[in-house]
Amino acid sequence: MVFYLIFLLGMHPNSINAASHSILKDISPDILKADTNFIKNGEVNIEELIKVNPEVYCEIATDEKSINKLEEAGIPTVALQATANSDDPLEILNRWLTLTGKVTGTTERPENRRR
Repeated sequence: MVFYLIFLLGMHPNSINAASHSILKDISPDILKADTNFIKNGEVNIEELIKVNPEVYCEIATDEKSINKLEEAGIPTVALQATANSDDPLEILNRWLTLTGKVTGTTERPENRRR
């Protein structure tokens, strides 16, 4: 069995705020320690983000301006579709899990490892 650790180094301040008011803070308290200094006036500050030294950066797919800046700076970027064409939360979760698996190289689903 292979385990992957993913360290969250930084988050948008709005995401930190949302996490602090959800069960996420109880499941993973260290999430509230994530750096937020790379967001200035609602935009990605490339110089500050480089100081965080991310392996990958996730951005909302509709924010083409930020995605272009990130790509120009050589920061690997994943563009996330924040909404789906479905009202099915399980479908949305499965799409995000599939994307996360591709980013981390973990594509085998847990039920496939059961004996």
